[in-house]
Amino acid sequence: MKKWSIFILIMIILTVSIIGLPDIMMRMNLFSKGAVLMDGKTGDILYSKNQNKTFYPASITKVLTALIVVENADLDDIVVVGDEIDILPADSSLSGIEKGEEYSVYDLLMGLMLVSGNDAANSLAVYTARQMEDETLSADDALDAFAKYMNTRAKELGARNSHFINPHGYHSDGHYTTAYDMALIAREAISHDEIIKIASTDRYQVKGLNWTNTNYMVVQGSTGYYEYATGLKTGHTSIAKYCLITTAKKNDKELISVILKSSSRGRWKDARALMDYGFGDKKINIEKIKILGEYMREKL
Repeated sequence: MKKWSIFILIMIILTVSIIGLPDIMMRMNLFSKGAVLMDGKTGDILYSKNQNKTFYPASITKVLTALIVVENADLDDIVVVGDEIDILPADSSLSGIEKGEEYSVYDLLMGLMLVSGNDAANSLAVYTARQMEDETLSADDALDAFAKYMNTRAKELGARNSHFINPHGYHSDGHYTTAYDMALIAREAISHDEIIKIASTDRYQVKGLNWTNTNYMVVQGSTGYYEYATGLKTGHTSIAKYCLITTAKKNDKELISVILKSSSRGRWKDARALMDYGFGDKKINIEKIKILGEYMREKL
């Protein structure tokens, strides 16, 4: 019986070497509850885990916010920070902008994407909604209008299992998405060079504020740094756990990974594993065989 078990295990490993079983490898390795690896050029899904299951997105919501802003506002426009920054929970992540200060749309996008400022998100949303609809809108009405634009734009991109309530991702039961939907949104976002430029910036200074990108994938010297990463956005709440959208380019291949409900350190490992797999890293194939072997030994 033992000989037969060993024979079966060897045959399975040889088969894996030839045809590959990425789903088994990734199911074993990922910390996240939901994930997608997408080809950034074709939109093909290279790997998925619960891709259509809904999760809370936390601040990766801001990728959609940035997309709508870039599509509908001039980056050189000047925004006067108003009452909208008062419409935030007390424990929100903030960029440090103050009411009455003036910033360019570009500046606020940096505060949005680098340090995940919910205050920057609200200011951008109110300004953009007023530009798109009515400059006399109150802050509350402008935020409501912007949320409608978020849902409309998401549906246009094929993100049909998501619903957005605010521009920053602070937890709300009715604010949810899927790994697949966020990959679609991210793919459209990185079609704009401005978003890639902002999301790949590691540090930015404006009006005495010093912002360092929370996405360690693009920050050289950080523990999560990935040499091929070009963006995109982190997210975290106590309920959503740790989320991450990563975009990367190696030679002429572009990849997008979405990690939902992972751990603090796990999200970086998850993203790296997905990217290495997508770029054809040989170490991943070796690890796949090793892990499958361990899996089979447990079952035999």
